[in-house]
Amino acid sequence: LIAALQEAEKWAFEESKDCDQIMAQLSVTIDGVASGRNSADDWQDWSDAIDNSVNRVRDAIEGKPLSGYPVHLAALAKIVERLEPGQVVVVAARPAMGKTSLAMGFARAIAQTGDIVGVFSLEMTGDQLAMGDLARTTRRVIADEQAMPIGALTGFSARDLAAGRIGDADWRHVQTAAEIAAALPIKVSRKKTVTIADIEADVRKLVRAAKARDRKVGAIVIDYLQLITMSGGNANKADKIGDVTRAIKNLALSQGVVIILLSQLNRQCEQRDDKRPRVPDLRDSGTIEQDADLIIFCYRDIVYNPDGDPHAAELGVAKQRNGMTGVAEVRWSGESTE
Repeated sequence: LIAALQEAEKWAFEESKDCDQIMAQLSVTIDGVASGRNSADDWQDWSDAIDNSVNRVRDAIEGKPLSGYPVHLAALAKIVERLEPGQVVVVAARPAMGKTSLAMGFARAIAQTGDIVGVFSLEMTGDQLAMGDLARTTRRVIADEQAMPIGALTGFSARDLAAGRIGDADWRHVQTAAEIAAALPIKVSRKKTVTIADIEADVRKLVRAAKARDRKVGAIVIDYLQLITMSGGNANKADKIGDVTRAIKNLALSQGVVIILLSQLNRQCEQRDDKRPRVPDLRDSGTIEQDADLIIFCYRDIVYNPDGDPHAAELGVAKQRNGMTGVAEVRWSGESTE
């Protein structure tokens, strides 16, 4: 610990690195000290890796619980079976396509396993996210009580809830939903301006605090990439974003968490007849594609075509390491932004 602090002090006085770099490196080093890692831990025997693979196959054959987290949407689960620790999942779309709703759906599904989910919401407050989740959960409670599919439910919307336009029966449903939603181990960062160094430091603190209580952090949601405060002096924005996505990938691997990273798309897709997004539409940097393990595009035709089905939505899996790509057709509920 003394050696790590002395090295950081030397860098600070020499000004050979900027402050964010020094803090990030110091955080990594201190994390290694706290976990008792040493240089021998940096190398894995190939035989151990093979044994781990064999054991995973055996567990699957025997029907034991698999690693990772199930995907909450049945249509998407046919393409993406599970979200694995160490993965960076990029959810990308133009505005108003539902990427935040999809990411929070992943967050809820992971939190329902009992593992903690941390959320950096750089565009919405925690209260705004919670209001949306309360509306979604209330609609589920009502649909279950009436034994009907949630998509067929009418008469209750997130807008009505926020405005207080609900009756006594719905208020009872809201209270039930609040108990269900509040039990999820989701934590929302209060910071609205963050650098990648802030994210790295806060995630490591969250992981350490969870371990101290015999808990586990399952996932981190970052909404969204282009709102992270970029450092790097005179470097162009693509290079800065490349630095951030590489740091996020390293963070996912080092902390053993799923990182769900939201990203905007450029306007290029809107100039085409077919406005469905493609990988080149990822805004600002090709390194987003390079560092992502899974890329999912959200698309709703109703945004561009007023005569389209208001409930139709597509989730396009454009990249999946060791997995297939494809399009999952799902339903969008505007009443609950889900």
